[in-house]
Amino acid sequence: MKTVQELADELGVTRQRVQQVLQALPKEKQAKKEKGRLQITEQVETDIKTFMSKKDAIKASKQTSKQANPICLLIC
Repeated sequence: MKTVQELADELGVTRQRVQQVLQALPKEKQAKKEKGRLQITEQVETDIKTFMSKKDAIKASKQTSKQANPICLLIC
């Protein structure tokens, strides 16, 4: 099991970003506290990575659509 900081370091994001993603997950998929620290199981880690990759894909598609639309380049 990993801590939030260890996972953040591995993913190249901040600890706060990992915590934001954890809060966005359904209750049954969230990490449990152990000795006052959130412990990231392999399943929770997979859920976090999946959530983040979906967000990145959505963000990339929005940027691509803005670049493809010449009118948006003038207005956006």
